[in-house]
Amino acid sequence: MKKGDNMNNVSLIGRLTKEVENRVTGTGVAVATMFLAVDGFKKGEVDFIEVTTWNKTAEFCSKYFQKGVRVGVTGRISTGSYEKEGTKVYTTKVTANSVYFADGNTSKTNTSTNAGTEITTGFESIDDGDGDLPF
Repeated sequence: MKKGDNMNNVSLIGRLTKEVENRVTGTGVAVATMFLAVDGFKKGEVDFIEVTTWNKTAEFCSKYFQKGVRVGVTGRISTGSYEKEGTKVYTTKVTANSVYFADGNTSKTNTSTNAGTEITTGFESIDDGDGDLPF
């Protein structure tokens, strides 16, 4: 790493605690917010993490992810705080770069969804004819 480089990467696997919340910005950008229950360090401990996705990834999450589905997320962490009834509340959120189904084949899409296979949103599949690609 060079001086000044930042490293802020996180990978999580957990279950969605409720349905994906969808919205579109004033400029037409899709945004999806999900809440992920992730096992903590101690047995029986669970962390609840808010995850935000944008653009094609948000559209994918809105279409295919449902409450209870086990998903994986990679992205970056942001922390913050706010006051609630005189008490400071700390928050941890993730902005996702990529998402994937963490269980087996749970959806019929044109993108592979086998366990651990990353969803490549924003790409379309191509017909390779007889299966003999030139590369």
